[in-house]
Amino acid sequence: MKILVTGGSGFLARQFIELANRGAHEVVSYDIVALPTNIPAKSILGDITDHQAVLSAFQSYRPGIVVHLAAVLTDVCAANPELGTRVNCVGAANVFQAARESGVRRVIYASSVAVFTAGTSNVKGDDRPIMPANVYGATKAYGEQLATALSQQGGDTEYLGLRFGWIYGAARDRGWRDLQQMVDDFLSGKAEVRFPNYGAPNDWTFVTDAARTILHCLTSMTPTVAAYNVSGDYRHVRDAVRHLLRRFPGTRAIPVDMVLPPSAWEFQCDRLEKEVGYRPMTGLEEGLDQMIRKMGRSCDGD
Repeated sequence: MKILVTGGSGFLARQFIELANRGAHEVVSYDIVALPTNIPAKSILGDITDHQAVLSAFQSYRPGIVVHLAAVLTDVCAANPELGTRVNCVGAANVFQAARESGVRRVIYASSVAVFTAGTSNVKGDDRPIMPANVYGATKAYGEQLATALSQQGGDTEYLGLRFGWIYGAARDRGWRDLQQMVDDFLSGKAEVRFPNYGAPNDWTFVTDAARTILHCLTSMTPTVAAYNVSGDYRHVRDAVRHLLRRFPGTRAIPVDMVLPPSAWEFQCDRLEKEVGYRPMTGLEEGLDQMIRKMGRSCDGD
């Protein structure tokens, strides 16, 4: 299957491309940054805010499916709402429209739990009302609404959204960094590690699970909702710290009282497993151990 991935050099995209290559798919990355040389996929340099460049790439490569992962994340959107809107909203519009004009069968696009706000609804699943509390969430809500509107106009292109929570794994270097920095500090061998002592649990979706969800969406049934919730292990940061201390018992962990970002972390997968055929299965401890192995770290714990 021919697949074009926007934002192919990104954290989740690289993991997806690796899995797609194993599945004998033909993958090309469309990004302003070239793929690392160790990833065997074609790389097209281009900007998703340039409609003509996007359309030219689609018409030249003729993908059957587009996986739209190019975006700027929470921190960039907060600091520069104009850039966030241009990349996440105009970029999504360019990708969605170019897909329609090029005969793409399906666009799989990354949305976010940030389209929700904590405490706004008793509904935890896919039908929870959209009510973003930050700029990033607003841009992702626009993408969902645009996909819905285009679907209602008819045409052969399907739009399948995936609302991810917090995705973690080795070498994540963009976006919300509080928890990733804590894990990285343990893995780097620091004697003392400060960790955000949140008062509530949050989603932990291991990057391989997120990539596998996208992979299953390549052949899943026609979506019945604008976007599917994709939630992993719902755990407190102290659970992660306890496990990391077992793996690195010489480390001193220092709690710092902090507040979680205002997202609806209690969100749940409703239809994902039934309609896509997969849901994240990697527990927090297993995911952390995979990170340790990926980084080639030795540890003293059991």
